[in-house]
Amino acid sequence: MTQFDAFLSHNSADKEIVRTLAEKLRADGLGVWFDEWELRPGATWQSGIEQGLKQSRATAVFIGPHDLGKWETPEMQVALDLQAKRSYPVIPVLLPGITDEIKAGIPLLLQRFTWVDFTRGADDAKALDQLIWAITGKKPERQQPEPAAPALPASAMNQGTQLEEAVANLVQRLRKGNATFFLGWGVEAAGPARTHEIARALLLELQLIGREDTPLLPLDLAGLYYAIGKNDDSFLEDKVTELLLARTEATTSTHENLVKLLQLLQQRGTRRVRRHVPQLIVTTSPDVLMERALLRAGMPFARLVQHRSAQQITINHYRQVELQGDLILVQDEAESRKPYQARRDNLQELDDIIAQAGEQVIRYKPASGRENQLNELSLETLTEPILYKFLGSQDVTNSCVLSTSQYFEFAQHALQRRCIPEQLSDIIANHPAVLLGCGYLDPDFRLLCQLLLRKQLEVETNGALRYALQLPPGAALPSRRVEDRLWGKLKETVLKEIGLTTLEGRADAFLQMLIEAWQA
Repeated sequence: MTQFDAFLSHNSADKEIVRTLAEKLRADGLGVWFDEWELRPGATWQSGIEQGLKQSRATAVFIGPHDLGKWETPEMQVALDLQAKRSYPVIPVLLPGITDEIKAGIPLLLQRFTWVDFTRGADDAKALDQLIWAITGKKPERQQPEPAAPALPASAMNQGTQLEEAVANLVQRLRKGNATFFLGWGVEAAGPARTHEIARALLLELQLIGREDTPLLPLDLAGLYYAIGKNDDSFLEDKVTELLLARTEATTSTHENLVKLLQLLQQRGTRRVRRHVPQLIVTTSPDVLMERALLRAGMPFARLVQHRSAQQITINHYRQVELQGDLILVQDEAESRKPYQARRDNLQELDDIIAQAGEQVIRYKPASGRENQLNELSLETLTEPILYKFLGSQDVTNSCVLSTSQYFEFAQHALQRRCIPEQLSDIIANHPAVLLGCGYLDPDFRLLCQLLLRKQLEVETNGALRYALQLPPGAALPSRRVEDRLWGKLKETVLKEIGLTTLEGRADAFLQMLIEAWQA
């Protein structure tokens, strides 16, 4: 006896987007077998999956950037066996991020079926209707507009006059100096460790929500609950680090495009009439994707990690980086030591280099008649670009700012101790600011405005350029449904209060536009 319209077979690494699609199908009245909703705690999951397949009228096999999962292949084989015995649709579904190599490797028995293409994203209404049609055999009759073209290629974004003007203005300024690039949690919209996913994982572990729930709590509030539930902030940092380490990609297209742009900027000739100012990148997320991208490109740099106590900064020097085929070599500060080495695609080896190479710690030691040691830091001694991890790093213990209470404490300590090196503030105050993936309602953004951008906002420099690349929230993302309704007003308010122009589009595509304009 069938109880479900479709069994959703998927790789657990793609669970977030499959959950979103399952919710959309359920909202359209379909009964779907999704493991989080149907596997009873304590029961053997193998028998549960078997029953789910037998009790479903169809199976949708989701294939994304992580390929078929360990148990997805046997599920597909059972579905194909059922298809041979009775009228049982088997539907391949392509997810965002799937590569041509994975697509070519789809089993031949599955390739003979017409697939449903969600590579544009979970919001593709046309693809959703095709999936419903494939499952039910009935084509939805509702009227719907064609989905907007994704903002991936630079040519698609070039249609926006505001984007073109921003690119032209920035390229003109970059030919004479630098811009500060800020990278937030949302820098890669399709990334597998977005803040709402981490918030969900924290609340699930505390059993404050069920697996079927889609909470609207932001990460900082979920982090507060987690720290209270575990009676220790260190458990929160450990858990978030564990979730970040579970990311399977070495880097993202946004980070790679930013590195390409920085490499182009390094090719500029020196200008004797101007004092050289170091190139600065600021991140508010604790992941190490930017560090990986720089090392994988063979690009030397320095890293400053701010601690949430506001009492010290950890510095890592990556002065000599060499590529030998797929091998990355980083010479330690003590040149007598053997260089660190890592294979480009071995995340453990890469992350070991990031955490260990050339480490130095500068501590806040207030003393009578002495300046703050953190402000005595000379940026001229650092290899550029300088990567400033404003709210900590996953590999530096007790550095990350993650919960609501930690945000308040860090802001208070930072203002009292003046722990942010003044040279960093001066660079930011006098150069264009480009914010990528910094959500306007996130506490990270508010801290940036109060602690790092304050000088620039207080003193209106001539022709100040401040841009924020944002994707519209989209009602499909549970954590941003409220923001979606306020989006137009929110952009107006930020422009009026902060002078920050919102450019709607993807960060990687915008950086590609800058690269193309620079090379033109």
